[in-house]
Amino acid sequence: MKSHLFKFISCLLAAAMIFAIAAPLSQTQAAETKKSGDWEYQIDNGSAVITKYNGTKETVTLPSKLGGKKVTKIGNGAFEKNKYIETAKIGKTYTEIGKYAFSDCINLTKVVFAKKIKLKLIDNSAFSNCYSLASFKIPATVTELGEGVFNSCKSLKSIVIPAKVTKIGKGLCQYCFFLEKAEIKGKITELPANTFWECYYLEDLKLPDTIKTIGNAALGCCNLIEKFTVPASTTTIEWHAFWGMQGLKELDLGSKTESISGELFRDCYNLEKITFPKSVKEIKDDIFSYMPNDTKNYLIIEAPKGSFAAKFFETDGFDVTYTK
Repeated sequence: MKSHLFKFISCLLAAAMIFAIAAPLSQTQAAETKKSGDWEYQIDNGSAVITKYNGTKETVTLPSKLGGKKVTKIGNGAFEKNKYIETAKIGKTYTEIGKYAFSDCINLTKVVFAKKIKLKLIDNSAFSNCYSLASFKIPATVTELGEGVFNSCKSLKSIVIPAKVTKIGKGLCQYCFFLEKAEIKGKITELPANTFWECYYLEDLKLPDTIKTIGNAALGCCNLIEKFTVPASTTTIEWHAFWGMQGLKELDLGSKTESISGELFRDCYNLEKITFPKSVKEIKDDIFSYMPNDTKNYLIIEAPKGSFAAKFFETDGFDVTYTK
């Protein structure tokens, strides 16, 4: 017994010694914040990261060097809630824009990127609540866009996601009420939840054929889209994907869609025709929740004869128009 107790105490002492040695080491490794004029920055892996801008200029040209080191990143919240900045000029040394970097810069109207910039990542909510941002050209080098990058950019009129982008986060353009045109050129496999939620004026939408999943409320309340065909690779359409698309009249569910989740057409009051492919294997019973009571009297359902979709709607009392 004593032997076991001694071993236990020895282990505790050893762990305490290791922690005592490691703690000061980790503290010394913490990046030191430095200042240069209006800028606060840190050195990380030999490059400078802007951590804070304290100036009041309307047009700000971000430095290419700080402390003799090349600046490669705008850190998290570096310009957050700056009410003075209207134009930001970002040079070619930058590869990353951090989370909330320009969030709540309510007077920011223009972001100018250097022609030879090598920007790869624009992280979560980087430009959220930039109410005055009417246009934004994403550099062709960008490969990833985080969640809610343009959340609540209420003046944004159009957006083009470049070809090298392979991943976008949830709510990328949600609450961009006046967004009229959106094109995704990148070969993304998922249109995440709330991507275009409440983009009321979105009418011109182009999506890549590589999308396999359309997420929850991804196109919710896009009221001006009248006809929509899901991308060629889409197999799964999640809950509320088309919720509140009150202008939607015709919907083609493509050729590979397998799973259709609940309340998919909630509040789609003007829907006249839906075309289902042979590939459909699952349809939730509440697919037409919150639709008019006389939906069965006017809604045209198209589906291949003998298919899962045809049988589902025939059983539910719909007249089905057969397709090949």
